[in-house]
Formats: sequence, C-alpha cells, structure tokens
Amino acid sequence: MNYKILFYFIILTIVVFGQIALESSFNQIVSNINLLVITLVFLVNLVDFGVIVGFAVFGGLVMDIYSNLPFGAFMLTMIITSAILEVLFYNFFTNRSLASLLVLSLIGTTVYNMVFLSISGFAYYFGWSDFFADWDYGWSFLGQLIANAIVLLLGFYLFNFLSKRYKPVFLK
Repeated sequence: MNYKILFYFIILTIVVFGQIALESSFNQIVSNINLLVITLVFLVNLVDFGVIVGFAVFGGLVMDIYSNLPFGAFMLTMIITSAILEVLFYNFFTNRSLASLLVLSLIGTTVYNMVFLSISGFAYYFGWSDFFADWDYGWSFLGQLIANAIVLLLGFYLFNFLSKRYKPVFLK
C-alpha cells in the first residue's frame, strides 16, 4: 500500500474536520480562519496537481455534507479555487517566498469567496437555497483575509524551520 496516499488522506481529513470545527466557533477571529484555502495554498507549493484535486473533491464533498446549500457548491468552489491557484503559482509566483505565499493566500481567499457567493447567489435566485449573503459577509471576508494571512505567515515560518523546502538555494 502506498503510505503517502494514506498520509495525505489523514492530513486532509484533519484539515476538513478542523475547518468544520472552526466555523462553529464563537470566537470571531478563529471562525474567520479558512483552513481549506490555507491548505490549498500550501499544497499548490508542495505537491502535484492530482493531490490538490483530490483534496478539493474530498474537502468539498465533506463540506457539502454539512452544508444546507445545494450539493456540489463547496466542491465546485474548491475545484475552481485550486485550478486558479495552480495556474497562478506555475505562471507568476514560482519562487516559494513568503511574499508569493501571502499573495496567493489573498488571491485564493478572494477567489474562494467570490465563487462561493456566485454559486450561493445563483442557488438563492432559483429557489434552491435559503442562504443569502448580506453585508456581514463582507466583514467576514475581510476578517478571513487577515486571519488567513496571519496563519499562513506563522505556517511559513514553522514549515521553514522544519523543512528545507522553502529555504533559498544559492548557486556556488
């Protein structure tokens, strides 16, 4: 059995259920952390696109199970966000620096929320869902941008301390 797949599955399961737990937190700062987007940004920098799509499908599936939106809303949001992050990483932000990681985080959070709002608005317009985003969602989005950037900043320094993957390499 391929232990790498089992390792990815365990880590992704912890992230998805951690996201569900964070969303239901009463603390406003903690509930704004979007572990799915943070993990997508790290995965874009570290693994192949097949693993990223697997995470997007699995994470979206579990989030759809716990959601009252039409089935597939979170899965489609995650797949679109992961595809855009992958294209941006391989075409523009290839150096794996802190700045590129933070920019990818801001872009990923924005894309995730815009796609989610589009899908949920479409579902509300056709009567498939009762969820309608109001002005409070805008404040939540701003909090999500800040919280994700802070968590990615801390995660970058932790990962940089534990691994050589993000350390600069100089030619001799």
